[in-house]
Amino acid sequence: MARAGSIFRSRAWWVPDACAYAGATFAVTLWVETIGFTAAALTTVSFVPQVVRTLRTRDTRAISLWMYALFSAGVALWGLYGLLIGSWPVIAANAVTLVLASIVLWHKLRETPENPSG
Repeated sequence: MARAGSIFRSRAWWVPDACAYAGATFAVTLWVETIGFTAAALTTVSFVPQVVRTLRTRDTRAISLWMYALFSAGVALWGLYGLLIGSWPVIAANAVTLVLASIVLWHKLRETPENPSG
């Protein structure tokens, strides 16, 4: 718990009080945006190995079509949400993730079904 008069008085102990000192609003915004961009970068980069593997092997048999279709639709909606609220971390992460997921989805849709008779 922060002491009275501390520059870290706020609802959450880890968020500096924007009114406590000059320039705090910028500092808090920069801090929050940095967390957002870092999270966006990590979650977006996590798709790169699957895309590279799919492009190298052209094998998507172990990938769920429904999962990637629903995921891509959800990412597109998150991107739209980011545009509507003006959040650059949300916009950037979802734009890049949509491109990466769409590559895998496109290859999955082009997959030829296996012949069940062998």
